[in-house]
Amino acid sequence: MPIQSYYHWQGEVNCDQEHQVMIKTKAALFEQVKATILQFHDYETPEIIQLPITNGLGDYLAWIDKECR
Repeated sequence: MPIQSYYHWQGEVNCDQEHQVMIKTKAALFEQVKATILQFHDYETPEIIQLPITNGLGDYLAWIDKECR
């Protein structure tokens, strides 16, 4: 689903429709995921951020741990 994105770029305020993607993985795999995004993304400076998981449902956190190998 598209989101409306407002941002300042090269001296101008821009407004565009974008698709926000959230990739669920382990912190140890972040650099690999970032490299893959940079390889294929067409933006000069894509938004690539890492958010910490500070707490969560144990079963869900176990699922992430199991699936991200």
